[in-house]
Amino acid sequence: DAVHIIIEGINAGSQLQEARTLSKEMSANVTTYAIFIGFAVIFGSPVLLALSKSILVVIQTLTAGLEVPAGISIPISVGSASIAIRDFEIFSIVMIILTSIMSSMITAMILKGNVKESPRYLSMIVPSALAVYAISTFLLSFFVAAIVGQI
Repeated sequence: DAVHIIIEGINAGSQLQEARTLSKEMSANVTTYAIFIGFAVIFGSPVLLALSKSILVVIQTLTAGLEVPAGISIPISVGSASIAIRDFEIFSIVMIILTSIMSSMITAMILKGNVKESPRYLSMIVPSALAVYAISTFLLSFFVAAIVGQI
């Protein structure tokens, strides 16, 4: 009976070790998801929104001086763009904030298993994402000025 108890103890220990290993692997996968979400929200979205704003500036600059001669019909409008740059900036900031709120809730659920932890992540994500947007907009404005200056 003593040998049987020792064998059962060894088996239980190996199962415990397997459970710990599996738990560590799951934790690594979950952390990877959280890192991906954070990268997309803090860097991806703000940079793409800043790039979109820069493209809007280029389009508005290029189409501002174009006029279509009377009697010629073209399939695109060459008048002013239908969205103001200031409106797009407001849209971008609102989208960054909303995306940050949602991602902080998802990150809290992934890492802590509780949405109540989301303000902790939100306080880091929103300022970071807005800073990346501001810096990207600033840097891209130099490229836009160079492009518009060459045309």
